[in-house]
This record gives sequence, structure tokens and C-alpha cells, in this order.
Amino acid sequence: MAEDVNVMGDESPTSVVFLEHEKFSHVIFNKMEKTYRPGGDIMCFYKLTRDIHPQKKDWLGVFRVGWMSTREFYTFIWAPLPSDCEEQQQVTFKAYYLPKNEEDFYQFCYVDWNGVVRGASVPFQICQEVEEEILLVTTEGTMQGFAQQNQDLIKIKMELEELQLEKKNIEVKLEKSQESVTALERNNHSLQRKNSGLQKTLDTQTSQLDTLQRDLGVVKELRERLYQQNKALQTELDSLRSKSETFVHNERLLKKEKETMEAEKNCMQTELHQRNKQIENMRTEQEAMEKQQSAEQGAMNMLQSENLNHKREIERLVHDCTEKSKQLEHCRQENGRLQSAVTEQQTHKERLEEQLKQEQQHMKTLKQEKMNEVSSLKKEMEHNNYLIRILQMEKEDLIKENQKLKKEAEKVSAHFPGEAQFSSRNPASHEDVIIKKKCLKRDEKCSENVNDPDVGHPYRGNRITCPSCEQSFEASNKQVYDDHVLCHVLESSIN
Repeated sequence: MAEDVNVMGDESPTSVVFLEHEKFSHVIFNKMEKTYRPGGDIMCFYKLTRDIHPQKKDWLGVFRVGWMSTREFYTFIWAPLPSDCEEQQQVTFKAYYLPKNEEDFYQFCYVDWNGVVRGASVPFQICQEVEEEILLVTTEGTMQGFAQQNQDLIKIKMELEELQLEKKNIEVKLEKSQESVTALERNNHSLQRKNSGLQKTLDTQTSQLDTLQRDLGVVKELRERLYQQNKALQTELDSLRSKSETFVHNERLLKKEKETMEAEKNCMQTELHQRNKQIENMRTEQEAMEKQQSAEQGAMNMLQSENLNHKREIERLVHDCTEKSKQLEHCRQENGRLQSAVTEQQTHKERLEEQLKQEQQHMKTLKQEKMNEVSSLKKEMEHNNYLIRILQMEKEDLIKENQKLKKEAEKVSAHFPGEAQFSSRNPASHEDVIIKKKCLKRDEKCSENVNDPDVGHPYRGNRITCPSCEQSFEASNKQVYDDHVLCHVLESSIN
């Protein structure tokens, strides 16, 4: 199969597997050439009939001769919507997308938006035209060669006539096979209707599958965004950690400087390690220290100013550290929520993948069931054809047997000329006439035996006795008795 080439976009055209040949004449292709020059564009001319209503998704494709499905197109182009369907329409296939094989035959096909072929052109080739040149040489040797060629041409002509006769015979056989094919197409039409219903269910399943795939794509995009956000938050968290480390390092440096400056401020330095909860105690102790040093204010002015500056710097660093710790806790909470959302999306994705697997398994089972149904229908058709052949053979046997019976009836009528007229009107009832005569003779014999007192007769009181098997019957059931006696008569005639 040639490679499919889409010349109008990423979206592929509609296509089906089952074809309806009776719709091929809805689009008529004209101005067709037997061969087209390779490397050049091809103009396709066609005309729409009244049986087709063009749609936006109709398309024209180039197919290799022998294609079995509309999915086997080599290239295609969208059919333009015409203003008037009765006017001549044309499209141009670019040389770049056309097939390059010069030995194969191709044809144009018009496919509607449902994927049904509505028209097909005559086959053509994309190859160079071969020009034959004839050179005449008027020599004696070549004239003898021409005479030999003429004899060969006469033989070829005779063989051609024989081939034409064989062609006529083949055409007759082809007509008979086409009649059988039409019957099969009718059966296939009913199967196509069933398959159209299955195709609709398949389309619904594919649409559901597309929605699931779109949902899966949305989930993947959301997961990617969450991953990027988590990555950004992680970088921000790392920066906050580095800043907190620098803050801790600065605090240690300040503590060392404060220990060298004042041994009395050990309580405040130890309270700095306890962070936010011990800040108030540190402030009260600092106030007490300030009250004790009020007397020495003159000598300690420089130290107090430096102490106030260090205190403000420490408070600012402590405040920044508390803010950063709060931001760090908030980031951890956000990270926890994001991780929970990611886990939920992963579980949702797993459920969607499981549903997708189940749908695919269901589609496989449906496809297998339909294939089994088609195979059973084929077997049923073969069985019906076998029964038809058997019935035809039985019909022929019955006709032969009927002819034999007619001949036997003619022989019987020849032996019984008094009954010839009756047997000629109804030959099949000749044996019935003989049986009825025997029954009359038996009834006469039974009536004679009734008057003879020495012979046991069948009429005894209210019951009747059969003279052959001595079975008794009610006198009121005279018809049953007559049928019983007739059966004995038939048995004796058969024996």
C-alpha cells in the first residue's frame, strides 16, 4: 500500500472499510487522460449529479488501482464547495505529492464526509509517452524480413481472433458470476447495515476515548505546572534557607562581639538563642541594666549608644528571622498541599488509564464477536447453498420417478381398457380403483356370510366383528369398521 500523504493539513480525511458500489456514479470524472507527464501538476475535472449534496469535509484522493479501503489513498485534497452543482468542477494535484511509480495504474475517487466513495475515474498512468519511429529500408534482404513479419502478423491475427472468441466466452461466464455477485452484494448490504450500527457504537467509543485522552492531556499539563511551581518554591526555599544561615552566622558574630564588650550581657546573649519567646525577658533585663547604669551614664554613653545600635540590629534580625520562619512554614504547607494535589492527580490518571484499558478490551471483544458473527453468516450461506443443490437433485429424482409412474400408468391402462378413460384423466388413481373393487368384493362376501347360519358373521347384536382378525367394533361406528377392513384389503394387495 502506498504511503498516505496529507496535502491539506494535519487532520486526516474520513474513511470507511465497507464500500457501496452503487454510489460510484454520483460524481462523474471527465476530460481524463490515459497518461500524465511525471513532474507536473494534474488537473482533475469532475461534475456532481443531483444524487449528492456536497459538504465541507468531502475530499478527492488519488488511489492505486486495486484498493480495498478508502484508507489506502496516496494523496488527497479537500473538495471545494461549489456554487452550482451542475457546473464543471476542477481541482489541482501538485506534482510534489503525486506518486513516482510509472508502472502502476491510478484513479481519482470522490469521498464524502461519511467516508463513502461517491465517484471513481477511469485508470491512468503517470509516465512518459513512448513515441515509436518507423524506418523503411528498401533492400532485398529487408523485404524478405518484411514478408516473414507479414506471415507472423497473420498468425498473430488468427490467434487474436481465437482470443476474442475466448474473451466472449469469458464475458458470458463473467455475466453469470456477476449475477451471483449481485446476490452476494445484497447479503453484504444487510451486513453493512449491521456494521454501520457497529460503526456508530465504535464512533461513540472513540469519542469517549478522545475525551479521556484530552482529560489525560489536561492532567499532564496540570502536573507539569505543579512541578514547575514546586520547583520554583523549592528554589525560593533554598534561598530562604541560605538567608537564614547567614542570619544565624551574623547572630553568632554579634554574640561574640557582645561577649567581648560586656560580660554582664550574658543573660541577653543566652536569651537570643531562645528566639522569639525569650525576647520580652531580654528586654526587661536590658531595662534593669539601663537603670543600674544610669549613675555611670557619663562614662557609659558611648557603650550605651553602641548597645542601642546593636539592640536595634538584633531586633531587626530577630524580626526578619521570625518572618522568614513564617514564610518557610507557609512554603512547607503549600508544598504539602501541592504534593497531595499531585498524588490525587496521579490516582485520577491511574483510574483513567484503567478505564482506557477496559474500553480497549471491550472494543477487542466486540470486534471478535462481530468477526465470529460474520464467519457464522458465511457458514450459514454455504450451508444454504448446499441444501439448494440437494433440493435440486431431489427435484430431478422426483421428475424421473414421476415419468416412470406415468409410463407404468400407461402400461396398466393398456391391460385394463375399460378403465383407460378414467386412468387417462387421473392416472395416479388407478390403484385406488383396484383397491375399491377389492373392498366391494370383500363386502359382498361378508353380506353372503351373514345369511349363512353355519358361518360366523360379523354382525352380532350391537357389535361388528372383522372377518380377518376377528376384532369387534360398535355397530354405530360403521365408518371405523369400513376403514379397518380397507386396511386389510390394502395389506393383502401389497403382499
